Amino acid sequence: MPVVQITRSHQLKVTMTPEIHARLVALSEKLGQSPATVASMAISQYVNQQEATLGAPQRMVDTMLSQFMPQLMAQMDQLPDAVEIKLPKPGPGWKESQ
Repeated sequence: MPVVQITRSHQLKVTMTPEIHARLVALSEKLGQSPATVASMAISQYVNQQEATLGAPQRMVDTMLSQFMPQLMAQMDQLPDAVEIKLPKPGPGWKESQ
């Protein structure tokens, strides 16, 4: 399987507490990566997770509509045959429009 090389070309300045910085450095040393690489991976993971979470309600609605819309449309197609529409009789002075 070919290795895909990802180029990071955009920079972002991030300010963090000394504790988080120390933990990031320690983690990056364990992983054998630079702190910037580990931070970039963490941000990517967070963005993916948030996009998935925020998109979940829309996916749920789309799924429900795709499952129930054919049944709903079939029931709506039967309505004109089952429903009698009663309109009020026109009052005095009413003229039919042409």
